[in-house]
Amino acid sequence: MKAKAFTVTEITKYIGALLIRDPLLNEVIVLGEISNFKKSGGNIYFSLKDETATIKCVVFRNMELSKNLTLSDGDKVSIRGSVITFDKGGYYQLLAKEVVNTGLGDIFKQYEKLKEKLRVGGYFDQIHKKKIPSMPENIGVVTSPTGAAVRDIITTIHRRFPIANIYVYPAIVQGVNAPKSLINGLNLLDSTDYIDLIIIGRGGGSFEDLNGFNDEELLMRIFESKKAIVSAVGHEVDNMLSDFVSDLRAPTPTAAGELVTPSLLDLIDHINNRMVSIERNYHNFFLEERKKLDYYGNVIKFHSPMEKIGKMKIETNRLKDRIIHQTLINLSRKKDRIEKFEIKLLKHNPSDRIKIIRDELNNLNRIISIKILGNIERERLKLKNFYIKIQCHDDDRIKKLGYIRVSSQDKYIRSLKGLSLGDLVKLHFEDGTATSEIRSIENGK
Repeated sequence: MKAKAFTVTEITKYIGALLIRDPLLNEVIVLGEISNFKKSGGNIYFSLKDETATIKCVVFRNMELSKNLTLSDGDKVSIRGSVITFDKGGYYQLLAKEVVNTGLGDIFKQYEKLKEKLRVGGYFDQIHKKKIPSMPENIGVVTSPTGAAVRDIITTIHRRFPIANIYVYPAIVQGVNAPKSLINGLNLLDSTDYIDLIIIGRGGGSFEDLNGFNDEELLMRIFESKKAIVSAVGHEVDNMLSDFVSDLRAPTPTAAGELVTPSLLDLIDHINNRMVSIERNYHNFFLEERKKLDYYGNVIKFHSPMEKIGKMKIETNRLKDRIIHQTLINLSRKKDRIEKFEIKLLKHNPSDRIKIIRDELNNLNRIISIKILGNIERERLKLKNFYIKIQCHDDDRIKKLGYIRVSSQDKYIRSLKGLSLGDLVKLHFEDGTATSEIRSIENGK
């Protein structure tokens, strides 16, 4: 004989009728701790838990109890009510008719006791917090591989800093096995040399769901980690002890991805701004150097004969054009290198190359400045030597030393071969001239 088939509604109503007829379940008193207390549409919903089990509870808005009932997660209560079914959800729940608050629950007492112990022990002190790397290349994540938290972290990091590599350790994040699984993940990532920092966390849930992150052994492992650890557990209102012990607390997994990574667009803007600043500084530098060169040209023009002035002007202009031309070539080459680097950065985004290129630019800046100053100094010394040579051949200076010059027929006499007895010659002194007659000639040899 075939058994009769029931619809889901029929079997659910049948179970509900059994519960109503059961005198024990129709008027029962249950002890436990409050979790997930909330009000919605006038109804009150919460869970009642002990160490191994949970039962959902409800207070309907038409009940007198719903008007002034206020509880907090972790409160230990005694509830008188009836066990009923929720047909749409297909589960049983406790319809609360009377609630007596008996104090703070054991789970919360343990939480507060451990929190005070760690606080007194200095585990929350800022002095122990490790610095979060500014541009991490390899980020370790200890969390559930299937939850929304891991998706939020990966999406945020890829959006802000796509060059970073993400290594996810698939951990259990809820229940009695969660602390051990989380510790195993920390051990593996903390011992991996190329990992720069570690994010540990999960999405939201009840206090009991998140309680694995309050495990003392797990907290000790976080505190002893060689690498910086960011705790991202639940939502902003959730505060697990891992948040206090870790090096940085993120209010959500998404916020963790934002806190540990820079914005690639901001980095590119920073590089572009530095390029503009370098070009502006070089432009100002060349303006000043050009003024100096103009000044030296005027000095040469004032103190030198016309022929040498012309030569020095040509040489100075050639040197100036050469310096400017060579510097512009160097700037163009460096600009091309920076543009190629920017392309590589956009394509591969190697964070370590950013520092190297910045150092190279600074070194090239110093080298160019040193070479320019050296060239100018050498030209200044050349001008000084020319000036000294010119002074050595100056007529007035020679005459002041007591020497005279001899001329005949408006030509200077340089040798005895041009003189004869009886010739008249003119003697040029510093303060005038005199005429003399040649009466004798002696061969100086």
